[in-house]
Amino acid sequence: MNLDVIERPNGAAVFEALGIYLDVMRPFIVQKMPVFKNGTASARALIRDSIPIDMRRDFDQHLVNRDDVSLAIEVTHIPHIVNKNWKLGFAREFDDEKIYITRMEALAKSRNLVCHPAAEDVSTNQAESALYCVEKITTQIERHDACERVLKVRQRLESGCCSSCPEPHLQTDATGQADVQREMRRMQVELEALSQELSLYRAKPKITRRAAIASKLGGIVPRVRFHFSVGFGNAPEHDSKSALHRPPEEVIPDLAHATADLNGRLKATDSAAADSASTPQAVR
Repeated sequence: MNLDVIERPNGAAVFEALGIYLDVMRPFIVQKMPVFKNGTASARALIRDSIPIDMRRDFDQHLVNRDDVSLAIEVTHIPHIVNKNWKLGFAREFDDEKIYITRMEALAKSRNLVCHPAAEDVSTNQAESALYCVEKITTQIERHDACERVLKVRQRLESGCCSSCPEPHLQTDATGQADVQREMRRMQVELEALSQELSLYRAKPKITRRAAIASKLGGIVPRVRFHFSVGFGNAPEHDSKSALHRPPEEVIPDLAHATADLNGRLKATDSAAADSASTPQAVR
């Protein structure tokens, strides 16, 4: 006989999620029951007729103690009620996909596991399946507030927090501690290698940016030498007598101004008269 207290974090998470599921499904079922104004059957009667006969006794006992019919609905009742009134009440709400009834049946089985616990906790797969079904159903009926609460339950469970304890604490097993220590040692080795590489880099002589670029270009661009074969002759000497090298006053002589008479004929200058005087006249 085992006298130790069994830790059941998975079962506690499933139980909490089922409570959220039941809180939103009870009023939802009562509101969506196909009760017509002129009908004789009430929502209470329709719900009672939808559950199996072996469950009606418990249902009737809950009705005696509770005035609200929704409070008499249990997790195990929900798949039977939804399936019985599928076409007239719930097909439209669940997009006519009966996979949701299958999920409700899975939650009914999960309820039996956590309400009648065995000598061990429910498995991680069973807990994961229950949380998934609650999330899908609450999202489909647009109760996003309930879905967010279930997500928080999932986060606590995945982080290793014990939901059964008043003060949640992180549980890390020996394997997890060994992995963390191994990773820390690996990071320490890499840090030391980087430190050595940095020290070698700082010890190298510093070169200017221009020198570094020139060094890189020298390894990429080949050196090319250009050879020019040009023959040069003797340059001609300047002709001092050439007009191109004479001063302007030697090239263009001064011209004397000639005067004209009243008839427009040019008068001979003194130099011209002297020349004509010295020139012998031809004998006629």
